[in-house]
Amino acid sequence: MPWLQIMVPTGHIKAPTARRTGQMTTRTAGGRPSPPLISRPSLCSTTRPCRLSSPRDTGALGNGAFTLLNNGHTVEMSLPPSMFLRGLPQTYAAVQLHFHWGSRGQAGGSEHQVNGEAFPAELHIVHYNSESYANISEAKQRADSLAVLGILIEVGDVANPAYDNIFDRLKNIQYAGQKVSIPPFNVHELLPGQLGHYFRYNGSLTTPPCSQNVLWTVFHQRVRISASQLERLQGGLYSTKAANSLPVPLVDNYRAPQPLNQRVVFSSFPVGRHSLIKTSAATYPPRPQPNCSNQFMERCPKLYPGPSAYSAGEIVAIVFGTLFGCLSIFLTIHFVVKRIQTKRIREQKDVVFKSSSSRAVSGDSHRP
Repeated sequence: MPWLQIMVPTGHIKAPTARRTGQMTTRTAGGRPSPPLISRPSLCSTTRPCRLSSPRDTGALGNGAFTLLNNGHTVEMSLPPSMFLRGLPQTYAAVQLHFHWGSRGQAGGSEHQVNGEAFPAELHIVHYNSESYANISEAKQRADSLAVLGILIEVGDVANPAYDNIFDRLKNIQYAGQKVSIPPFNVHELLPGQLGHYFRYNGSLTTPPCSQNVLWTVFHQRVRISASQLERLQGGLYSTKAANSLPVPLVDNYRAPQPLNQRVVFSSFPVGRHSLIKTSAATYPPRPQPNCSNQFMERCPKLYPGPSAYSAGEIVAIVFGTLFGCLSIFLTIHFVVKRIQTKRIREQKDVVFKSSSSRAVSGDSHRP
């Protein structure tokens, strides 16, 4: 599991009101609900050195078998506490991963959308602050106690072998309440290859209780699976128990986009100066990407300034700062020069005094 290096802003939780969308109960609220629409006008790039790197231990592999569960609204796999995120103010231990997806014949399924584009599925890896809280149940009730990684999934021509570790066993958990053991595998292989490019914002859980205490990291690079792998998610699972005579398909278990509410979505890379990231595997055909515009730079002058990116207040501050700096340099130089001049004058006086004294002594020695 990667190590995450970033500072977590603080926040608070607001009580949302409930509504139902598709097969999943969701909630709408003020504050910072998830998922917001990720688009260039809401983005700000940060130059803070917050990057994800590969682990140096076997934490991503786990020490024992994983448990895969159909809980009635998603497919969830337990994760060992040896998997963690580091670099945050505290250590965040992994708890579980789960999927969100759409239904056959529909383009959507992911919870996050980038520039208005939805994806067929999305993987979430959930962590909690293990230094401050005993378990995730306790952490859910506290502010800024959770951290979730979001991986956008799209369809390609080649099957993704890492995801087969999970998808091959979906047939054993077709109905709600069923679970199966999975031999340990490297969960890190489920992540995209480019971990350094991601979006980050303060948000909420996307399932009840929808607590608004989550630091989200959504990777910009997508992971690809084959159409047949996606079909196993969309076509073989049910949200009802096996005894139910009218099984209900488990599909469309994603939350609709939520209002941004004046939040800023940060990106770890300067959108508008670099091309967007392609999919994670070299064997997958590249996907056309939209051109980046300078609009992003104009919205984020403090973090990644570009031409005409500064506000009037910032320009005034820069001017005064420059003048103050120049004045400080001038006064320093003036003080040094003054000291040198004073020292030279003193040395000259000493020479004159010594010369006069020498002549006086010489004159006295020649007197009778």
